[in-house]
Amino acid sequence: MVTKADRLPMIGSAVVVPWGLGEVEGVVEDAYSAGSGPRVRVRIPVRGPEGEELDHFSFVLPASAVRPAH
Repeated sequence: MVTKADRLPMIGSAVVVPWGLGEVEGVVEDAYSAGSGPRVRVRIPVRGPEGEELDHFSFVLPASAVRPAH
């Protein structure tokens, strides 16, 4: 969980990230510090009509954009 700008979420933790006009849940695959600040790579599942995971994709965003999922 991210509670301060200098703290990174734990790998494997469920998080919520901005997505379009809303938000989506994902899982932290990696968290690291870069020259431009802390970054988090999040895995987002692509779900089918019955909720099964059909595919996934990952993307990197600033740690400040990630919050814990509840």
